[in-house]
Amino acid sequence: MKFRALLDRYLHLAIGGLAAAFCAMTIVACGGAAGSSSSNTPGLTLTLINASGATVTNMVVGTSYTLVATASQTGGAATNVVVTFTSGSLATLTPSTGTALTNSSGVATMVLVPTTAGASTATASATVNKITTTAATSTTAATTTTTTVAVTGSSNYSVATLGASGTPAVVTLSALTATSGSTSGTSLTSGSSTALSLTVYSNGVAPTTPASVAFTTTCGQVSPTPATSNGSGVVSATYSSVNADGSLCQGSPAGTVTATTSGVTSQVSMYVSAPTTGSVTFISASPTQIYLTGAGATSQATLTFKALSNTGTALANWPVDLTLTSNPGGVTFGTQGNTALVAGTTNASGLVTVSVFAGGTPGAVTIQATWNANSAIYTTSSGFSVASGPPRQSAMSLSMTNPNIEGWNIDGSTTQLTVRISDANGNAVPNGTVINFVSSGGQINSTCTTALVATFSQCSVNFSSQNPRPTNGRVAVLAYLEGVKNYTDTNANNQYDSGTDTLSDQGDAYRDDNEDGVYNSGEFVVSKGGAVACAGAGGTTPKRLNTCTGLLPTTVRAQAIILLSSNLPLVTAVAGQASFTAVTARGFSFTLNGTVRTLLPMPSSTSISITSSVTGCTVGTISPSAVQYVVGGTDPAANIGSVHTVTLTGTAAAGVTPAVTCNGAVLTINTTAPSGQQGSATVTVP
Repeated sequence: MKFRALLDRYLHLAIGGLAAAFCAMTIVACGGAAGSSSSNTPGLTLTLINASGATVTNMVVGTSYTLVATASQTGGAATNVVVTFTSGSLATLTPSTGTALTNSSGVATMVLVPTTAGASTATASATVNKITTTAATSTTAATTTTTTVAVTGSSNYSVATLGASGTPAVVTLSALTATSGSTSGTSLTSGSSTALSLTVYSNGVAPTTPASVAFTTTCGQVSPTPATSNGSGVVSATYSSVNADGSLCQGSPAGTVTATTSGVTSQVSMYVSAPTTGSVTFISASPTQIYLTGAGATSQATLTFKALSNTGTALANWPVDLTLTSNPGGVTFGTQGNTALVAGTTNASGLVTVSVFAGGTPGAVTIQATWNANSAIYTTSSGFSVASGPPRQSAMSLSMTNPNIEGWNIDGSTTQLTVRISDANGNAVPNGTVINFVSSGGQINSTCTTALVATFSQCSVNFSSQNPRPTNGRVAVLAYLEGVKNYTDTNANNQYDSGTDTLSDQGDAYRDDNEDGVYNSGEFVVSKGGAVACAGAGGTTPKRLNTCTGLLPTTVRAQAIILLSSNLPLVTAVAGQASFTAVTARGFSFTLNGTVRTLLPMPSSTSISITSSVTGCTVGTISPSAVQYVVGGTDPAANIGSVHTVTLTGTAAAGVTPAVTCNGAVLTINTTAPSGQQGSATVTVP
């Protein structure tokens, strides 16, 4: 029996679990469509009731009323929720804290006592729960998420004072008047202001307590709002025909001003004349330089002007005429192909824009902007031009201040690289053109931006010696930027015409690290995705084989070699003249190489001195006495050690036969590198 009872219990639990699983798998039958979600939106309502429980919107000064807030949340009433009330500008709350707790029906109340005649808004707010249920799907279980949300409610109301009979006073307003601008014959000057005035009456007389009057306007601004009546019931304010965003009102009428209190209104139409004086200014050209049509670069710009009134206020919806007054050739504006006047209209900020399109001739372009209503008011653009083209491959140069630095043995030796770049006609590229740099060793600044230096376009970066160091001491540096290929302008129209002009196509730019003239895997490359067959090359403008595009745009590039020279000398070839004879001046040259591979020169500015092992063999002047700049060239296998020449003179010694000659003398060649590192090597005179 005991065993049977336990078995029944476990069977019951297993069946229960199965039922639950079955319900989860058949969610449509167990309540809700598979994959659906549900929630109900919480809310809050606010009503105003009088002592009889009736809903009201009009109140009397000094009488108590009740604000009733009803809050709901998912599942029904929001109970025990704090509600925060505000009274508006014309009443007070009791208690003054303005907070109350909802009851089991989600209702919270607050006493409201109006103090001043006029119209205002009471509000209530609370935070309640929102439950979102997502039904199960074939792959996910049902979920329920609870979040808190803020809910608000509001109630507009008006307040009146009691008359002598104890009944609510009847509030009326006189006609709203303006000192000027209330009729078309007395229009306000554009951008100016005028005084507004009206009188508030309570049962036909000035109210004993100040009345609050709110102002609204369809154009312009009124200040103050609300305004309060004085002891005679008079309310004063000022109307401005300038909007908050600075734009001007103008028209017949330009807008309507409305005064409101205790549910009654009074209006006046405002007439504002169009400005007759002012200015128009040139704001900007973006970009400041464009390029010839077909040059492969930006050939369109946007010019912006601004129209202002005589008070300096922006003129919105103002007609501005735009004309092309300086055209180097083929420039159009407004729409492509147009050269006639363009009738523009300013936006809310007083701005008017016009597009400008380049033609086939470079030069300065000028657009004139004129007030449509007054041709004497105008301005012209400045600093905007059409350039002949973007950077061109044949117009890029890369140079160094020092090509053979003391960089093999020490870190931090530097040299400066400078790119000079222009377009097809030799004109400077725009300031700020970015040029990129990469190197196969050491460290180099990644970019520089062009600027005019002594009126010429260029920019520079610095290179510093450090690891990694190529084993042959030759560091490849590639400078590159976007531009165009070289082409022959067959039809002489200053632009590239595909099918007519002859294009000098070139493949991807790459850094030829081993200087073998062929792109090798692992070398830096700027791929354009081209697959047109074409020749490859190395040297100063490396081009990757069979990656041409047939199109004008390209990566303009230049490569240079920096030599990381050793500060330890190695003398290799020594070439003397014919055999030395007594008292005969003879000369020879020797080559200094700075690396273990005996191919590179020592660092530039390395000084040299020589001593002879033979007394009477005089060492003459060494020419040059220091290592000069040595350019790396394009052959990594070339021996480019620096060559120096010296003249040796043998002398006759008294009583010595034969005379002293320099043949066979051992010369010690001493060097001092720029860092101060000293070295020496010996050589025997042939």
